[in-house]
Amino acid sequence: MNIANERKLAAQAKVLGESAPAAAFGELAELTRSESPLVRRLAISATAKGTM
Repeated sequence: MNIANERKLAAQAKVLGESAPAAAFGELAELTRSESPLVRRLAISATAKGTM
């Protein structure tokens, strides 16, 4: 994965986690399958924030 794409996806996961709409869960689930460890970590963190 190139760094620009990784940054874009990481920012997307972070924004979704901060806003935490229920509709974002599917998109976050998709991001947990990213090849980037950073994107996966942020997506998992964002998912956990949305379920608390």
